[in-house]
Amino acid sequence: ALPIFGVYAFLWNMLIGGITGIYLSDVPADNYLHGSMYVTAHFHYTLMGAALTGAVAGLSYWYPKMSGRMLHEKASLISFILVQGGFQILYLGMFIAGAEGQPRRVADFATEYATSNMVSTGGAYLIGLGFIILLWAVVHSWRHGDVAPMNPWGSKTLEWTVPYPVPLVNFDTPPVVTSDPYGFGRSEK
Repeated sequence: ALPIFGVYAFLWNMLIGGITGIYLSDVPADNYLHGSMYVTAHFHYTLMGAALTGAVAGLSYWYPKMSGRMLHEKASLISFILVQGGFQILYLGMFIAGAEGQPRRVADFATEYATSNMVSTGGAYLIGLGFIILLWAVVHSWRHGDVAPMNPWGSKTLEWTVPYPVPLVNFDTPPVVTSDPYGFGRSEK
């Protein structure tokens, strides 16, 4: 479940990052928002929210191939909820602080931004807790996880045809591809 949740979270975060970037292309709005925390939140939605979320989805998808074991499902789901919830809280607070006028790159901010910064700090702690849980899930699953089947996701791509542990040369002879890797629901002939 975590790989597909990661894909959906990637799309959601990239959408928010893209939509908030539209305001920065408007000259009057950009003039007000340019040096503020709003830009920091927008930037991190596209980098951390999209790229890092996609990387975690990839980790959870290929974990069975890397380790030969399934990732602990409950712990990884709790981690996902904490990280994504914390992420939304963290950067929502930054969007609010930026819209209120808080500049970025300041060591000491005015007290009028204290509430939005406290909200952001709470979100950051949730992200940290979520990644600690994910680290625990990775280590625990590597040692004690359920043995992964050859193709746990029912995928049609070639990497799932290679045995575990992965040999130095994946294929002794080049594989012959006879069907579309995305042809789910079609009968094989």
